[in-house]
Amino acid sequence: MNYEIKRIVKGDLPAIAQLHHNIFGSDSEEYKDPEMLEWLFKDPFDDRQYNGFVAKNMDGEVLGMIGYAINDYKIGNRVQKGVIPMSWLVAPEVRGILGIRLLLAVAALGDFIFAMGGTTMAIKAYGPLKLIPVGHAEVFTKVFNVFRFIAYRGSFSSAEIIKSILFFRRKRRKFQEGSIKLQPFRNGSDHLTGSYDELAILPTTERNRWIMDCPVVESHAFGLEYNDQFMGNCICYIREGCRNVKRGRIVLLPYAGKNPDFYRKAILLMERYLVDKGCCSVSIVSMHSTMMKALKACGYRHFPKLQGYPVFVRFKHNNFQNSNLSDWFLSYYESDKGHLHF
Repeated sequence: MNYEIKRIVKGDLPAIAQLHHNIFGSDSEEYKDPEMLEWLFKDPFDDRQYNGFVAKNMDGEVLGMIGYAINDYKIGNRVQKGVIPMSWLVAPEVRGILGIRLLLAVAALGDFIFAMGGTTMAIKAYGPLKLIPVGHAEVFTKVFNVFRFIAYRGSFSSAEIIKSILFFRRKRRKFQEGSIKLQPFRNGSDHLTGSYDELAILPTTERNRWIMDCPVVESHAFGLEYNDQFMGNCICYIREGCRNVKRGRIVLLPYAGKNPDFYRKAILLMERYLVDKGCCSVSIVSMHSTMMKALKACGYRHFPKLQGYPVFVRFKHNNFQNSNLSDWFLSYYESDKGHLHF
């Protein structure tokens, strides 16, 4: 079958929604809401452009699509462009080479490509495309009102409920005023204060705006000052679900290298802010060892039912071959996952 791959234009969005419906038989949140679909693929750096590609047959029918996010990453003194695919969909009758061509179109845009999770079929395709596993990003959660949290999530066993109550009571820590405080949100690219050989994103004004414009959540953004030094910006989401239950999510924290004291204090400050806003729980994703130790020290844990994301990477020129990619400072900020499963 002949087909062509082109960049997404606005007129393709209804056909993309229909493709998703045809494949899955139902509409997930972002595909049934035109405003959400518009936001999902909008290029943060160019409002006239959409970040993605569609594959069409000679009749103009959309057979496949793939979106992406592209960002600058720093490791040591090196800066590289990383691209992450999103919403990779291919009609069942043409899966195979068409899906690979779509992924390769995205991979060509960056110095490296990486993926966080994916469907079973997508993960199977990573191997032939030489995306190698480098670690697992875990979703950590802390619950402040167990019964409201359980009421929203549902399907937890009695043993899990009891275990959760005991765990979170034992691990409750109070925030102490002092060396860390909120500051007004600052526009412009963040300066990374850590200089270690760990991969971390370079946040930008455009990317911040895109993250904060997500139409299905309530966004909150501010700066963090630690020991009289501005460390960078923080972005949080609040979402209200059934039974008026509010949950919080830390989408972005500033990178501070191997500074556990900063991460502990930043996490406790953010959770206090979100709990004061009425959240019954706070969640964050991480695969960074120092951050994960800080999360556990602050009483966060990962539930088996709230799965994380295996992370796969492919480089063009062995960019980071001597780097410890399992200690990547990864967050919800990288892609569109901040509003999902939340």
